[in-house]
Amino acid sequence: MRAIEAFITEKQDWIQAAQARQQRRAQQAQQQWQDGAHIPYLGKPLTLISDAEVQETHREAGHLVIPKVPLEQRQALVYQWYKDNARPIFSAAMATHFPYFERLGYQLPKLHIKLMKTRWGSLSTRGNMSLNLLLMQYPPQCLHSVVAHEFCHLVHMNHSNTFYALLSERYPQWRAADALLKQGALS
Repeated sequence: MRAIEAFITEKQDWIQAAQARQQRRAQQAQQQWQDGAHIPYLGKPLTLISDAEVQETHREAGHLVIPKVPLEQRQALVYQWYKDNARPIFSAAMATHFPYFERLGYQLPKLHIKLMKTRWGSLSTRGNMSLNLLLMQYPPQCLHSVVAHEFCHLVHMNHSNTFYALLSERYPQWRAADALLKQGALS
């Protein structure tokens, strides 16, 4: 028991600092969903507003208007709104970049949109392309870069020099988009 007490005493400053950091993170998370918070949408901020008379989340003149709900429910509403709007935007990006790969004889992958903790996108050998819902927060060039990257995996299922040469040919701006994604990197 004394060893535990000695350890706690020795690490007390670190423990208090860690507790303070955790408390700040919790406060910041709550502030992120308060009225007036800026919600990123395709690289531009929308001001979050809750309205008791609103039934459905919608965009209106630089605002994202959501039904009046408790703070802890707001993230789910915003993410559902992202998801509701993502399919046509993501599909359009795929349509922009796919013709080259179609000429090579590849089939258009089936689109899946989901929250991913460690990736912006993935392409399976079964023909499924998964794109991270959070791409809705970034400028369109980031989405285009991820889509081009995943399509290049149709030809090269690796990250070899030939893969990156093809990516540079198909989407020369990929490095700048990659840098933007890394600034807001996934946890």
